[in-house]
Amino acid sequence: MLDGIISGSRSPRSYAFLRVMLLSIVSSFGILTRSSSSPSYNIRFARREDIPGIRNCNLENLPENYTDEFYTRHLASWPALSMIAESKEDERLIGYALARVEASATSAKKVVTVGKNDVYLPPQMIGHVASIAVYESHRGQGVAKALMKALHSQLVNAHSVDQVSLHCRVSNVQAIRLYSSHFPYRCTNVVPSYYADGEHAWRMDCSNLSKLVASGGTSKSLQENIVSSISSTSSDKTSAADEQERKSIRERR
Repeated sequence: MLDGIISGSRSPRSYAFLRVMLLSIVSSFGILTRSSSSPSYNIRFARREDIPGIRNCNLENLPENYTDEFYTRHLASWPALSMIAESKEDERLIGYALARVEASATSAKKVVTVGKNDVYLPPQMIGHVASIAVYESHRGQGVAKALMKALHSQLVNAHSVDQVSLHCRVSNVQAIRLYSSHFPYRCTNVVPSYYADGEHAWRMDCSNLSKLVASGGTSKSLQENIVSSISSTSSDKTSAADEQERKSIRERR
């Protein structure tokens, strides 16, 4: 699951409210890591000794929390997809991002006939952003954007993945704004009661990841992404992967 950039608020959850809020946003979020003014942080791979800092960042900023064992397993399984942002001034952890690679739920086993033999094609592998958080004191500085760009780059270069997904609270307008305006994520469907407190989640997908990485992360406008997504979204369609992840979140709590 994706907890979002800020702690999930308990604002009204109607989609009409969400549409109005999203369409009212016209400014950009954050700055590029390689902007004209040098950023005050570095992005690097997470190490085992970073786990306490990652855990504390998660606990302070997000309602969905994990054990140290979870972080240990993640770093061991996906070392190239475990990123932290640290302050240049004191090397203090100010944010983190975790992702993984999994089989796409929409690409179940496919069989093709070659001569007299049936050949099973492997499922398509996609990336999934599992969790990302930034301390409130460092938001608005492009940290989350830099973490996402780092994950995208590693998904392409280390895992040859060209598609990535994430989940986001429907009330987390700021996070949706980041994913849809700075990156070409689209809200593809609503996962009902995805979070432990009952709030729905948007499943958001980004295709052609290799082109996005090569272009530096440009995307079409927020309005185009969200309006087209809301108009074509069915709230009662939940993929097998979404359901499995939602179950695992509740078990961890």
